[in-house]
Parts: sequence; C-alpha cells; structure tokens
Amino acid sequence: MPINDQERDILVNFQRDYSIREIRSEIRQRNTVEHLQAGIRSFSGLDEKPLIIMNHPSHQAMPPLPGLWDRVTPEKLMTWHYTDPEVFIGMVAAPGHQATSNRGRYYKHPSMNGFDQMTAVVGGVWDHFLGNGMRFWISAGSDSHVHVSDGGRDFWPGEYTKTFVLAHNEPADIMDGLRHGRSFMVFGDLIQGMDVRLSGDSKSGVTLGETLELGNEKKLTLTMSFTLNPDENFNGDHPELKRIDVITGGINDEIAGEAETNSTARVIERLDESHWRVEGNEIKVTVTLPREHANGYVRLRGTSGEYLEPEVNQEPLDQWEDLWFYSDPVFWEAGIKN
Repeated sequence: MPINDQERDILVNFQRDYSIREIRSEIRQRNTVEHLQAGIRSFSGLDEKPLIIMNHPSHQAMPPLPGLWDRVTPEKLMTWHYTDPEVFIGMVAAPGHQATSNRGRYYKHPSMNGFDQMTAVVGGVWDHFLGNGMRFWISAGSDSHVHVSDGGRDFWPGEYTKTFVLAHNEPADIMDGLRHGRSFMVFGDLIQGMDVRLSGDSKSGVTLGETLELGNEKKLTLTMSFTLNPDENFNGDHPELKRIDVITGGINDEIAGEAETNSTARVIERLDESHWRVEGNEIKVTVTLPREHANGYVRLRGTSGEYLEPEVNQEPLDQWEDLWFYSDPVFWEAGIKN
C-alpha cells in the first residue's frame, strides 16, 4: 500500500468490498476471477496505485506432476495481470514457512528446493508469461506465523528469505522498483547485491526489469557483478556461491499457443568459479549470448548446492545448505534499424 493520507480508507474499503471472507454468506459469489478483477480496477484510478502480488500460487496444486492446478491457474494470473499490469504485478516465487523440511507448507505438490513450481521449472509457467511479453515479476515471501524456536515452521521475516529492490530508501521508490522488476530474491544471504547489464553494440546497456532495443546485432553481452555476504548469515554460516545459471527465452506469438510452457526457454550457461573472477567482496563475470530470438529475455539463478534444477525433495533437506537466488529478467527487442 502507498503510504499516504488515504492508506487506511483504501485498505478498509478494499477488504470490505472485495475480500471473499468479509461476508460469510457471499464467499461463493465473491470467490471468482471477475470479483478480483473488479478489485484490481478499484485501484487503477488512484493517483498512487497499490500493488497486488499473488502469494504461494501453487499451494493447492495437485501431485504427482507439476502443472495440475487447483484454485489458482496460470490463466487466472494472466487475466488479473492484464486487468492492470501496474497493480497485479507478479507472484511469490519462494513462499514463507521455510524452517522445516516441508518448505513452504506445500502439502499436496511439495515445493521444489523451497520454490513454487510456477517459478522453479525452466520453461514452465513463469517463462510462459515472460514469453508472452508480460512484465510479470517474482519476489520472495517471509510469511511467518510461529517461529521455529517456538515449535513453528517459520523464520522471522528477513531471517532466511529476502527480496532486494534497487531503490532509494523511500516507500514510493521501493514500490516503483517492485512494479518495474528492479529486484532479485535470495535465501540465507547467499548474495547481498547484484549488478547486471545487458548490452548490444552499445556499452551502456540495461539492467533488471528494463528493455534493450536492438538493431541487427547477432550477439549480446551480459556483464554481471555479485556482492558476497562478508558476514555470517542468521545460521552462523558464511554461504558460498557455487554456480550461476543464465536462462534465456524467446518472446513471440507462438508461445501464447503453448500450454503454460515456453519451449524456447533454457539454461544457456552454467557458470562456476572457473568462469568468474573475485575482486574483493565481489564476483564478476561477463558472457556473450547468441541472439537466438528477435525478442527475448535473460534471467539469472544461483545456488550454493549441487542441484542442476530444483526438484521435489524426497529426503529432508537442510535449507541452510540449499541456498538460491533468482533475479527478475532483462528484456531485449527489435526496435532500431542499423
């Protein structure tokens, strides 16, 4: 919510008019796609728009395979996003409740190394959204009810999971950073900063959430710098970044016809310490990407572990030994004639 004189009234009115549990006799008729659309539109006319981010979107998804949706479907998320992309901006990629082996409390189809399956599967739902050209962002939730030290399943907010936003330390600019994808999320302070630049023939380039306009370039340059954690995290560890994955995908009309997938999305580079250099408290690495698509995007993922791809973990997995970061994407599109 924007912090202004109308904050209280806007929130009270939204809950009264659109919460499905506000009036018990109206739960069924309120629990519809159209009802939330109306709620989103109620925010659209405000001078300072609130943000809506879908929490644990796959919480009710069914086993055994990814993609068996229940209450929340990719189609619903797309509908709500297109209702007003400046209000319904994205989804939680990694839920709260990370303090036990059932990370995220996903009881039906478990989370995948602590991540919601809509984000975790390369070429899955999130890549489908991005391949449709949607500016649909991810963040991490610190949803916390009872702390693990009191017998609960939760860490304190920020104790394990954080979302970093490029912004001035002002509420309005932080919301603007979230709204425009200038952000990344991380477990266990695996990293504490990220500077990403995608460029073509120009040396300046663009960063997370932005779009690079290109001419006839056949290759792109991705320059990355990651700030490491100089201190212990909340578990008393000094986390070690072991691998960075560079994931690309195309944006075109054919992806809209795919069933909640993006067949063009893939891990194009897996980078380890043999690929990067360490300067003080930073890891720096530059890679050249083939321009396989006229319009596309690149996003980053990193880990302290050995999993090549997130999995449904059958054995108890120490979450402090299984740290990840995910970034929002950088886009490119054909827009300049050389």
